Amino acid sequence: MSLTVSNPVTRLLRQYWPLLILISSMVICSWVYFSTDYKQQQLLMSREWQSTTISQIESLPQDSLQELRKVKQSSNMVFYLIIPIHESLSLSYIVIYRNH
Repeated sequence: MSLTVSNPVTRLLRQYWPLLILISSMVICSWVYFSTDYKQQQLLMSREWQSTTISQIESLPQDSLQELRKVKQSSNMVFYLIIPIHESLSLSYIVIYRNH
C-alpha cells in the first residue's frame, strides 16, 4: 500500500501551502500596519493638544533678573493635514512674573 496522493487539488495544496501562508501573512501584516497608522493620525488630528508649565525661580546671580520669580508657559498644538505633508501648528505663550 503506497501513500501517494491521487487527488490533484490536494496535491496542489501540498505543493503551494507555504506560498499561501506567506501571502496571507503579508496581507494581514499590511492591514495591521496601515490601520494602526490611520488610527494614530485620527487621534492626533481629532483634538487640540494643550500643556502648561510653571517654573518657580528661587534666586538668580544676575542683578538685572533678581525680581524674576515665576515663569508660566502655555502651549497649544494642532495637527492638520496638507496633502501629502502632515503639518502641525504650535502656539506658545510665556508669562513672566516678578517679585512685586
